[in-house]
Amino acid sequence: MNVLTKTGFANHWMSVRYERDGWIPEKWNQQQDRATEFEISAGGPLIRDKLFYFTAHDGLVSDTRWWQDFRRFFDSPIDREVSGFGKLDYTPSGSIRISAQGLYALKDWRDYEFSWRFNLGGLPPRSDRTARGAVIVTHTLSNYAFYTLSLSSFYKRSMIGEGSSSSLSLQPYEYDFFLRYIVGGDRNWWARSQQISYTAKLDFTAQVQHMHLIKIGAEYIQYDLLSKVVKYEPQTTYFGKPLVDEPLLNYSNAYRYYPRSGSAYIQDKIELVRDGSNLSVGLRWDFLDPRARRPIIDYIPVSQVQTQYQEELKGWTEARLKSQISPRLSFAAPVGPTSFFFVNWGHYFQFPLFDYLYAGLNPAQLRAGTQTVLAGNPDLDPERTIAWEIGFKYGLTADMVASATYFRKTFKNQIDSKTLIP
Repeated sequence: MNVLTKTGFANHWMSVRYERDGWIPEKWNQQQDRATEFEISAGGPLIRDKLFYFTAHDGLVSDTRWWQDFRRFFDSPIDREVSGFGKLDYTPSGSIRISAQGLYALKDWRDYEFSWRFNLGGLPPRSDRTARGAVIVTHTLSNYAFYTLSLSSFYKRSMIGEGSSSSLSLQPYEYDFFLRYIVGGDRNWWARSQQISYTAKLDFTAQVQHMHLIKIGAEYIQYDLLSKVVKYEPQTTYFGKPLVDEPLLNYSNAYRYYPRSGSAYIQDKIELVRDGSNLSVGLRWDFLDPRARRPIIDYIPVSQVQTQYQEELKGWTEARLKSQISPRLSFAAPVGPTSFFFVNWGHYFQFPLFDYLYAGLNPAQLRAGTQTVLAGNPDLDPERTIAWEIGFKYGLTADMVASATYFRKTFKNQIDSKTLIP
């Protein structure tokens, strides 16, 4: 995905935008979020024909679509979000362009769950803090070739709950008689999670002999992950009623890891001017190094019928570096004056979420047993997909097109979890 952002112009300018969905009184129009948004943006030159600026900032407050339930517990607004973007573009010469960018987003909100609608004050508040900075250099080597080098840093901090984790009540919440709504108590969740990533990326593009558009690139990302989650849930009966006198189930976890990932690719897009056909052939290599150890655990039966097991930690082993080579191919060719045929084929994959790799692996939790902790696995393989698409489009008239498409996808290594009942 490539996102192009607006830049400054030769003249200074400014824009202001104000929107709300509550112009009509709520007694006549309840299908609203009671939302108000304000945006201001500006741009222009700092050094004539050399240095330009652009900036935009947006503020949004809302009571969400569930405002009629929220207003019984909280003052307006429920959600608050402020975000902004700033950019400097410097052109020291006709062939070099340097861009510095900064982005931030601050958000505070409360979740809504239908079963908590009569006790929304028992759900913990949430907040996110996000920032990104980047420097991008584009160098045009000739009329047919250029490269782009970018260095960036991304920061995100997510919070659930207020104060410290010791402020949790550790009391189970209460349902009504029909077990439909939660009418008392608090959700015992608290979290402080942080992710920082540093990225270096290089892309090169060249036009060769008017037929070949060749792209080559590489990227490296270094992560700094920190997560502390305190999460308690009540034990329940078969029908879902909380057991007030039983100890709470502990789903807390904490970890800090420094994984790294990277990729490299090459692509050739061939265009045949004679008949309008084009063929794209590409090869991509990706890797993820978890930089973690996983436990070696044996589950030993403790009963004759082998329905109960005891965990025994045998040791630790390093998680493997995961990599994949993914070929890609697409082809399109005209069949007649108003019809064409196309084919797409490729290998794709996705690394697991970091929580699936690292949650519940610290030694203290393992010594206590993982019956009540969702334990991650740093050795999870990436999810892999092979996709085919073959199609034909035919123009019946100037306003009507008929098409037929066949597609097929094969999935592998999809992630699941296993619950071990103590």
